[in-house]
Amino acid sequence: MYRKEIKKEATIEDIIQELEQNALNREQIQRRVYNKNEQIKEDYGRVIILKQGYVVKFMLVKNQERAVSFYVGEALVDFDRVFVSKEENQFTLKALSKCELISIEKQYFLDYLSIRPIFTEFILKKLTGQLHQFVVKMGINGKYQRDRVLIGLINAAYALGADQDEDFYEFPTVINHYFLADYCDLDATAFSKICKMLVDERLIFLKKRQIVIHLRKLRQAVKESQGIYM
Repeated sequence: MYRKEIKKEATIEDIIQELEQNALNREQIQRRVYNKNEQIKEDYGRVIILKQGYVVKFMLVKNQERAVSFYVGEALVDFDRVFVSKEENQFTLKALSKCELISIEKQYFLDYLSIRPIFTEFILKKLTGQLHQFVVKMGINGKYQRDRVLIGLINAAYALGADQDEDFYEFPTVINHYFLADYCDLDATAFSKICKMLVDERLIFLKKRQIVIHLRKLRQAVKESQGIYM
């Protein structure tokens, strides 16, 4: 059995390499490439790892797709889909850029984690971060529009790989204003109106139609408004 020496923390690449080296057949782990705007159609009961690129998760609301999650390279994609049937699933996945995905048979993946605690720890950290983002995302419902945008932009930035310590984050070109409006649970007109207000407050900036946010100032603005909901 092949085992890679892990000196510090495990990485997605470490996990993929070991799974590929130890697979008994091609069905257990597969690499697939999706092009921009292509719907991702992987079998249910398989774990999906995004090796590189951007993926958006849509929910169908009144026959319209609304963006509810973003994924960027080296991420577990929609992990809960592994445990639901196709009929129970209410979401679709779409590539926002050219993407490389690793598709892994569920039982092979779970069995392997059971004998590699360092990989289990890494996966749990990933899932904990995604769960936190989901809870924060759900928490914007019922809040004022301005706070929905503040919280939504912060959360989307972290989902897309923003560093906790950096002051500024520029959303990639594949994440347009319509996706961000969906993510903040607002229509495009209301989202644009709030963004103009935030530009005036110098909390966000526009750079060739892309949004650049001042993370530290946005977090402070959220803290200042929390008393409204107490």
